[in-house]
Amino acid sequence: MRRPAEIRAPPALWIPVLRESYAFLRGSGIGDLLLYGSQAMSVYMRYPLRSKDIDLVSTQMRPPLLDELTKRLAVFSDEVPKNAVMARVAERGLARTYSIYLWTRGYPLIVEIFDTILGGKDPKVLRAHIRPVSKWNMDFYAPTPEAIVALRLSFSPPERISRLNAVRLNRFIKAKERQLNYKEILGMVEEWGTLELVRDNLKELYKRHKMRILHDSEICPRILDVLKRSSP
Repeated sequence: MRRPAEIRAPPALWIPVLRESYAFLRGSGIGDLLLYGSQAMSVYMRYPLRSKDIDLVSTQMRPPLLDELTKRLAVFSDEVPKNAVMARVAERGLARTYSIYLWTRGYPLIVEIFDTILGGKDPKVLRAHIRPVSKWNMDFYAPTPEAIVALRLSFSPPERISRLNAVRLNRFIKAKERQLNYKEILGMVEEWGTLELVRDNLKELYKRHKMRILHDSEICPRILDVLKRSSP
């Protein structure tokens, strides 16, 4: 099979998979299902992002549901879909990722359901920062725009903030520039204990790619001094 040069599926391909996945899981009793990753960003954007992953969060996911969802998503896949449950040691026990691997019209697409966020934290830390959103003729729950920015800035090493993720985050911030509360974003990263991580991520982004995140000085105090010291 010929693989496309652009590995990220266009919205027209991943949105139907998201709708089917979200509707099935909610209908199966998953009450804490939440959009995450680029899907959480796209639900607020006029033009959704291309994506190779469909990211969701739930603490109620179980292997039998993963198998049932895999069967339902087979109609979207060029090949027989596969699934896997991966676990790693986190802050409080094991952090699990439930994954379904599809090929959709030649594009790789992975549906991932995480039971932790921020390197192993319980998703309940987002409880005060979740809202219902209607998009694509369906109702979802998603982090607020402020929470999305805070989450995207809090990527742990070695991933940190890649060049692509920085471009996408700046695009998102630009689209929501007048509505975003930057003090609220700062409050979240302080509450989650990721402020130092955010500062390091912004420093590494500038050092490696000479890029900055829009309004970084309003989100991360004294970041301008940090960036000046990191310049050659």
